[in-house]
Amino acid sequence: MLAFAFALGVSFPYLFGGWVWDDHLLFELERSGGLLSLWTEAIVPSASGPGAAYYRPVALTVMHALAAIGGPLAVHIGAGLLHASSTVLIWKLLSQVHPDRETSALPWATLFAAHPVAGEVLGWSSAFPDALATTLGLACVWAVQQGRIRTYAACALLALLSKETALVFVCLSPWLAPSNRRRAFLIGGCSIGVWATLRLAIAGVASSLQILYPRALLEAPFELASLLIWPWPLTATRDAWLLGPVHWLIGAATLAAGWAIARKTQRLPWMFAATALLLLATPVVAQSHFAADRYAYPAVACATLAIGSLALSHWGGRLLTAVCVLLYLGVHIPRSSDWRDDTALFSSAVHAQPASAFSWHLLGVVRLHHADYVNAAEAFTAALSLEHPLQEDAELRLVALVESGAYQQAAKWVNENPQEHATARYIAYAAKSFLESGNTKAAADNIAMLRQPDGTYDGPAWVANLARHLNARKDEPIIEGERPELPLDTP
Repeated sequence: MLAFAFALGVSFPYLFGGWVWDDHLLFELERSGGLLSLWTEAIVPSASGPGAAYYRPVALTVMHALAAIGGPLAVHIGAGLLHASSTVLIWKLLSQVHPDRETSALPWATLFAAHPVAGEVLGWSSAFPDALATTLGLACVWAVQQGRIRTYAACALLALLSKETALVFVCLSPWLAPSNRRRAFLIGGCSIGVWATLRLAIAGVASSLQILYPRALLEAPFELASLLIWPWPLTATRDAWLLGPVHWLIGAATLAAGWAIARKTQRLPWMFAATALLLLATPVVAQSHFAADRYAYPAVACATLAIGSLALSHWGGRLLTAVCVLLYLGVHIPRSSDWRDDTALFSSAVHAQPASAFSWHLLGVVRLHHADYVNAAEAFTAALSLEHPLQEDAELRLVALVESGAYQQAAKWVNENPQEHATARYIAYAAKSFLESGNTKAAADNIAMLRQPDGTYDGPAWVANLARHLNARKDEPIIEGERPELPLDTP
């Protein structure tokens, strides 16, 4: 089948990437309960926000099983097969309205397969739930239209337990049922009830929304909608505040055109679904610096089904197919190299948006993780020089400077950038920078702040050794000209 083969071809360049970013948390950390814990516990990332404690046991179980079999390669193969399956389902659903399948239905399906937002789903193993939920969601619609209500029930529950966005597909499916609509609504409602009960019992309610900047809730839907037709710059950390009014106008025009076409071709339910999926992702985008492609992936499927009922001439179909080939050659093949590893991913993000403090922050974090301290310090320095820097970058820059051995530069940074609410780690690294640069008084003052009533020290585990080392220097000449009062540490 041509649609399936083309989608697999799009997926192929992404097969050879490794674990990146969230993948380390999901795949490399040991879970005491094994795979069973994916069903009995929520996954809680360090960052809070809507969906922070999410519950996606089906997708996570499949992901971990694939990772156990073949590591990142197996997960990427699975994502590629799901992407190809979604492409075939779109082709089948469009074939119902296009008697000439090859001329009209196939080019529209290949457009979904080659769409640039698919790159994140194919290259990032952590985006596997988006691929699985989209495939199962489209399968819900196909099953209902074929009168297979039991299949719809199974796909609906599996989809909901893969990712929350499947809720839109489950609710949409009964409206598109040619018969047994009442039964489909009943089955869909029961599936939603079971999923909601499990999710609330195990994962609880999502945390409160923290809006990043004014008007974010109004801007985010249009920024997400712009991804449907203009998903550039291609980067994993597309800063929402850098997109500007051009993207909002593109997003508004895209939604307006989609609704107009869907109304003309009587495909309004699909455009409603695409819009609902974008609105579901709005809170996540509104409380963050970025608009990630994976949030728009299921919306691209629905938008394709909304406008894909437009008949294409013979040459129109060939032109659309040529566009898909160009997207494959010009977007997906070069883009796949960005997902090779963390450093490649965020280096490309910095290249795509050099004014993005968030991209520089993430590049600094991965360099710090890989002990590339000199370059990590440079990345945090760049982040702090831009608008909207993260508060923790000041501390991370200090850590990178100290770990790289640039003690004088680190001590200068502490003196010139006083922290009002310094963490224990910041104070500890400040103490180390002062000690190694010869200012033992300042080092002792910082160590004293970390001393606990029971004689232990707050901060990193090495603080106690630093205090002992400082005590050992008590007979050495003090640069400040006055002996500091050292914390009592050893006899």
